[in-house]
Amino acid sequence: MQCRKIILSDLSGQELQLVYSSLLKLKKSIGYEGSEEEQGPLKGFKLLFNLLISLLELKLEGHQI
Repeated sequence: MQCRKIILSDLSGQELQLVYSSLLKLKKSIGYEGSEEEQGPLKGFKLLFNLLISLLELKLEGHQI
């Protein structure tokens, strides 16, 4: 079975909102708010995670991304 890549434009507004809410809950539950001084993979993860949340916010506001 081959996995299909999901593109943000493939998701409905309700699905985007669900993904966005779930990511915010995950961010809060893992408690990584705070120090940005980490190095290596964790710092890269935080940057990408925050970028994904920012992109979802823009998409939910109606911007074309």
